[in-house]
Amino acid sequence: MLSPVLITFSSHSIRAETTLSPEIQSGGAAGLWGGWLLGAVILMIATFYAIRGPIALPKETKKQMVQRFSPYQRIVHWFVVFLFLLLSLSGLILLYGEAFLQPLFGVDGYAAISSAATAAHELFGPLFLLGLLLLIPLYIRDNLPDKADLNWLAAAGGYFRTHASAHRFNAGEKIWFWLVCLCGLALSISGLMLLFTSIGFQQSTIELAHVVHGAVAVFMVAVALGHVYLATIGSEGTLHGMLHGNVERRWAAKHHDLWLQELESEATDAEEQP
Repeated sequence: MLSPVLITFSSHSIRAETTLSPEIQSGGAAGLWGGWLLGAVILMIATFYAIRGPIALPKETKKQMVQRFSPYQRIVHWFVVFLFLLLSLSGLILLYGEAFLQPLFGVDGYAAISSAATAAHELFGPLFLLGLLLLIPLYIRDNLPDKADLNWLAAAGGYFRTHASAHRFNAGEKIWFWLVCLCGLALSISGLMLLFTSIGFQQSTIELAHVVHGAVAVFMVAVALGHVYLATIGSEGTLHGMLHGNVERRWAAKHHDLWLQELESEATDAEEQP
């Protein structure tokens, strides 16, 4: 999301000289409600962790590992994660920095921080679109909806008592995948429109792109907090899969039993073939 500080663009850049309305400059509803949304999500995650705690795995004396992600899948995933974190941090600085950072670092200090954040946002933003185009073909097949997703949702993902069966990705992961695809594309398109205003977009179109960019970005960051929680401290053994490419069999049996059955069935068929 582009900074209200830099709403008036230099005529020497790739952007035309454009001045947005005061409401857009202040962040508008996206900044106000986005702040409440982020705060509410953080509070919900903390409350859920305090009540439920981490999802532990059943005890097992011998670890059996199952391959889950290829090296290329992990490289693309972490490439997108790195860009998302960088763009989220720089975007939040530009959206809320004047209110929270300027009192701490002063006008000149915040100006330097916002300048660096803007440069990072504009430099790495287009790479995020590249990451999406690499990510989508890798994971789309296993993120198509199926009947097991309805059962998973009905059982609340198994986060309380009822076990929830799932294939390689559960319904929650699939929802996150499609949010990344759709919201990521919306962010990329609106971001490019804001970066290349010299193409000749109308003033109203630029303002709409700015609002969409800010609102979608804050929403995506809020949902990402839940994803990060469940992938790290919220669920034992989950992060290991994306770091090392394999997971414990007991983890697969607990969270993705249908996928594990498919793998073991394929392995059995392969052994039986002459």
